[in-house]
Amino acid sequence: MRVVMIDPGAFTPFYDDALCRGLAAEGCDVELVTAPFAYHPWPAARGYSRREVFAGGAGGAGAGRAGLRLYRRLRRAITYPLAWRRLAAELARRPPEVVHLQWSLLPAVERRALQQLRAAGVRVVQTVHNARPHGGEPKPLPAGGRLRSEADALVLLSEAGRAELVADRPELASRMRLLRVIPPGIGEGDVGDEGGRVNVMVVTRGRQRRGAGAAERDPVFLQDGNGRRHL
Repeated sequence: MRVVMIDPGAFTPFYDDALCRGLAAEGCDVELVTAPFAYHPWPAARGYSRREVFAGGAGGAGAGRAGLRLYRRLRRAITYPLAWRRLAAELARRPPEVVHLQWSLLPAVERRALQQLRAAGVRVVQTVHNARPHGGEPKPLPAGGRLRSEADALVLLSEAGRAELVADRPELASRMRLLRVIPPGIGEGDVGDEGGRVNVMVVTRGRQRRGAGAAERDPVFLQDGNGRRHL
């Protein structure tokens, strides 16, 4: 089975890598289509292929400069529709069995591409990473509002996430067979890079720290969906 995984914003590179490796281990022919990740080198693609067709975001070296951040955001906004148009046309010519969309950046753009792929016989899966916005995040559009009828199935990361989604979108209750809960498969030995150093995610934004009741210099532990804590 040929599977094309799409993370257009490179929001979850290590999750993407683990999922692609897992699918490849099950015998799937997997390609990850994504963007440059600004904060850390991508993990080595083992058992699958990866290419970057979308523009990077506002992070990375020099991200603190407002002008550079604005330039990168404008570049992504301008090139995003074209990147999707080219990708959809390419995949329609040689359709995979499954396209799995990890994140939705511009639903109006993605909707047309997914419709084109479904017309070519491609099954579309979408992962719902945040059934509801995290505390302190702006809420311009509920997560449920980004879900498109073009998806043949939705993947959630926890039973709690599925319950929240169905609470916000009651009409999905009659389509529970389309909702699949797949917990993040991050084991104790999976966090780290090839050099053996532990990858640390630093929580620096004041509003997230205040929301968690943490002082500015307090260590913050992050807990994944399996109940494991990481410093």
